[in-house]
Amino acid sequence: MPGAQRDGIQAEIKAKTRKNMPEEVERLKARLVELQQNPIYCPPLPRLQFEDTTPEGLPHDLATGWPNGGLFSDEGGAVLGSHGMSDETATRMLSLTNILWDGRDFTPTRKQAAAQLTGRRFCVFLMIQPALLSGMIQKGGREPGFVARFLISLPESTMGSRFYREPPARWPALERFNLKRAVENAENHASC
Repeated sequence: MPGAQRDGIQAEIKAKTRKNMPEEVERLKARLVELQQNPIYCPPLPRLQFEDTTPEGLPHDLATGWPNGGLFSDEGGAVLGSHGMSDETATRMLSLTNILWDGRDFTPTRKQAAAQLTGRRFCVFLMIQPALLSGMIQKGGREPGFVARFLISLPESTMGSRFYREPPARWPALERFNLKRAVENAENHASC
């Protein structure tokens, strides 16, 4: 039961008790019991992307929220430099992502741990500079088999070779897109 509803009803019970309104107190107590027995279920909102997470926060979010997700970043330094990859937690984080990547069940047994993870799917997509990848491997990325789960590519650098070019005279795809959008907008305004 949402805490605000419970707190509100409890406050009303106290107020009605002070005003000596026993029928109202009993009605509110019955409502409180009804809310406790029939809690409001809020379906989890999709959250597919994680970037700055910890080995404790990630399983909690996957257990209580959307059943699949991924560690996504076009700036891998944001992931590798995050709290979840500090010297103390890097091995736990790398091992957890291995378990999640395999799709195995995960049952944490710590006192304040998340619920069991069953049937969850997880993937990792990182774009990082070669020096950061080397640092991750030095933090223990090779030992638990973390690096073996990646398709690593090192495309040739285009740094310093992407010079300005004049745009073409016509953009046929953009023209079609804008025409379609104009038609949709006209139809929406006509239906109002």
